[in-house]
Amino acid sequence: MNAHDIETLIAQALNLHAEALNSDDCTDVPDGVEEVAGILTFEEAGVLTRDAGLVMRTRDGSSFQITVVQSR
Repeated sequence: MNAHDIETLIAQALNLHAEALNSDDCTDVPDGVEEVAGILTFEEAGVLTRDAGLVMRTRDGSSFQITVVQSR
């Protein structure tokens, strides 16, 4: 696994949790996930970098960039 694999895994997991809130079978989602409006990878968001990472937007309009770096 590399940083881009982790980036994709985290984005998919957070988006699934956010989607679960909108379904009838919402059972076990992390506290605060209701504030997440969307998660995109840097590539999907068009961030001009070679780093792996995520852009997270919240319902209040805030935006966060989270860089994923593989430690050695």
